[in-house]
Amino acid sequence: MYKVDIYILAEPASTRKSKKKYGYLLSCISRGKEQIRVGTGTLKGTYHEATLQAINEALGRLTQSCEVRLHCEDRFVLNMIEHNLESWEKADYKTSKGEPVVNEAGWRECWRLTRGQKIVPVPGAHERKEEIKKEMEKAA
Repeated sequence: MYKVDIYILAEPASTRKSKKKYGYLLSCISRGKEQIRVGTGTLKGTYHEATLQAINEALGRLTQSCEVRLHCEDRFVLNMIEHNLESWEKADYKTSKGEPVVNEAGWRECWRLTRGQKIVPVPGAHERKEEIKKEMEKAA
């Protein structure tokens, strides 16, 4: 199976809704060389929404099934992808209390994009953070 690393950055890390910047770096080895794709953006929302948007944009660039190592500091989003996404899909994106899941559209898109992929969460700081930050500054 093809292997891809996706590195995510969203800031500021505040959970309050405000203008957030996000970026991703998608890396894979093809023909012995590292191939990189970078994307950045902004939105008005929470840290988790910005993280999820970056993940969805990066996953949207994949054209085949892969093992995706998802490097991200937002442990909440990684945990939801790993442990809740499937059950939310089965429950039509309702919580165990019957309430709609917050950011339902983003989670639905994440579910769609992760089908056929083997997602391997890698929580915590990563070595590509400064690289993504520079790309985010260029785009501003």
